[in-house]
Amino acid sequence: MNRRHFIQAALAGGAGLGGLSLASKADTYALGVTHAVVSIPTLPPAFDGYRVGFISDIHIGDCTNAAFVMSAVELMNTQKPDLLLLGGDYILHTESRLTQAVLSSLSGNNCFRSNEDDAERQFFALAEILAHCAAPDGIYGVLGNHDRSSGGRLCVRSLAEHKIQVLVNQQISVRRGDQELEVVGYDDLWTGVPQSFPLSARHNAAHCARIVLSHNPDLFRRIIEKWQVPFELGLAGHTHGGQIKLPAIGALTYNIRDLRFSEGMVALPDRFIFTTRGIGTVVIPLRVNCPPEIALLELRR
Repeated sequence: MNRRHFIQAALAGGAGLGGLSLASKADTYALGVTHAVVSIPTLPPAFDGYRVGFISDIHIGDCTNAAFVMSAVELMNTQKPDLLLLGGDYILHTESRLTQAVLSSLSGNNCFRSNEDDAERQFFALAEILAHCAAPDGIYGVLGNHDRSSGGRLCVRSLAEHKIQVLVNQQISVRRGDQELEVVGYDDLWTGVPQSFPLSARHNAAHCARIVLSHNPDLFRRIIEKWQVPFELGLAGHTHGGQIKLPAIGALTYNIRDLRFSEGMVALPDRFIFTTRGIGTVVIPLRVNCPPEIALLELRR
């Protein structure tokens, strides 16, 4: 069951919002910071204490408006990240007329944008906001399924005009003298063509560590098992942490198959993978028992 089908079934069956108990909390805009220290024994000394900001699933539109996204950027600036990474799904893409009808009844207007002019406007507006983030080593991101559906090239171009680079099966390096932190970004699993590509041979040396960025955490099984890509930290979004969590039940869907990476930090034998709840919403503009978050990941030896 994917997220859209779950919401539709809940609404049709009357088991949706009206059935939530007093133990539930609507926290759609209760934005907070999740801070984690990531211990990497092989981390190059120059990057000890390095601060990586991570924002995903913004879904800017009428439901996640510009003011809320700006508040997320301002909150991130208080964390003083050295580098900002973006997990994709920057805007909201129309999925069905039923979804539009639900949104219209809940918010009084149509929250989704469906034509190319609106998508371009949203991508550009978001890029202007994200450019206010004070990340001295730059801002890099990947594409999500909503971005591909709305126009992947349009997204890449709009962000690039504000010096935000989208990595589509690409890697970049942040340097501190002869030491490096590599960031590898893969295309979206559902709507793109993620593929293995030659990576630098410097990894696993005493002077290089690697972060892998994927919108959908389901891609990590392929990255690890099939492509055998070495890395220390993987970052993903897409799941929204479930978005709506029912009392005593939890989230009915995370929209992924590999539930190990549904939310939060997972420690594997030789690496960490972090999946953020993100800040936006899809299908209905509501979070329950699942507040939005930005993340600050501090790398330590």
